Amino acid sequence: DDALIIFTSDHGEMLGSHALFQKMCMYEESVRIPLSFKFPKGEQIQPATYASEVSNVDVLPTICDYLDLNPKQVFEGQSLMSLIRGRGEEERPIYIQYDGNGSYSNFQRSVVKGRYKLIVDRFEGQTYYELYNLSTDPQEMNNLVFSGDEDEKIHELHELLMKHMKKTNDELILKPLHLDQFRANYASIPAK
Repeated sequence: DDALIIFTSDHGEMLGSHALFQKMCMYEESVRIPLSFKFPKGEQIQPATYASEVSNVDVLPTICDYLDLNPKQVFEGQSLMSLIRGRGEEERPIYIQYDGNGSYSNFQRSVVKGRYKLIVDRFEGQTYYELYNLSTDPQEMNNLVFSGDEDEKIHELHELLMKHMKKTNDELILKPLHLDQFRANYASIPAK
């Protein structure tokens, strides 16, 4: 009754989704994980479930905020205590990063904002783009990059991702986004 208990995970498992059995990808079955806080009995925090997008980088700032600690370092994440106490939370982009086997040039970056997710997959010098509407396509089966109808959203999310990579001193360098060239290169390949 007196403990703060946090339950989470570092990754999910694909378990056959998208014909993959691994944790190293940006699909929901790999990146969407549980995050639960159980607060001590006397805290007057009502049990609730929230649909807001959060990240594991938010756990440490949340603990520090809850314990009223003021560390000198700046955290990449942000405290979730306002959300937990029922005061709401602004929608914000969530960034996901995977640095695989560098000798194979295998890197992935993703940004989720609202209902959209952009995945950038860099493998052996090739860059592959995927855009999904998670509310209408939760299984991520229809890559909207090939429709041509969401180019504005793709550019918006790509710009957010590039700014985040620069801010965090990401060593991965992505080339400028050229959707027409990308579609011409991959038009005959079925979307994932």
